[in-house]
Amino acid sequence: MTEEYNEPVELEGVTAEMPPPPTFPEYVAPPEPPFIQYRRTQIAEMREWYEHDTMEGVAVSAVDLMAGSPKLGDMIARNPANHADKWLVAEKYFIDNFEPL
Repeated sequence: MTEEYNEPVELEGVTAEMPPPPTFPEYVAPPEPPFIQYRRTQIAEMREWYEHDTMEGVAVSAVDLMAGSPKLGDMIARNPANHADKWLVAEKYFIDNFEPL
């Protein structure tokens, strides 16, 4: 018997070739939905990040972590309907998109 997959194989006087292994089409992910601009309709609840903040329960994106956050100027936002749902808002994004009431 041979080690090569597609080499002829003899079986009791009959010679046959093994079929090639099955091929599968390469997986192609569906296209990502487009981004659409939305205007906020609610008031955001935020506080300043401070140097000794524990950040317990605060989500921080990988991009913000790579940019050095949390850092002075960043804000901690919370969901008004669920105060346990908190996330970091980077200083530049906050300055560009929010103003106090």
